[in-house]
Amino acid sequence: MPLDAVARAATRGIQIYPSVASAQFSITGSPRAPELTVTLVFTPALENQRIKDEIRYELIPGLEVIIGAPFARVTLDYTDAAPALTPAPETTA
Repeated sequence: MPLDAVARAATRGIQIYPSVASAQFSITGSPRAPELTVTLVFTPALENQRIKDEIRYELIPGLEVIIGAPFARVTLDYTDAAPALTPAPETTA
């Protein structure tokens, strides 16, 4: 399976969580020394730490099995989205 197809599948899979505002998995490098970059933007939610743990302890090892090699380097870039500002109620005199 091509590495870009694996990365796209991982991206789509993690986007099922409502608190994942955006996601991007990228697999680069050589077949014998692949590198994984994960970029996620979260909206505030209690489940975010669980998602991070799932990525580290379940998803990444699963991807290594699929591609047939351990990642030489893994970069995890997690960002919290700024909460939406609620406009102040308008008052009329």
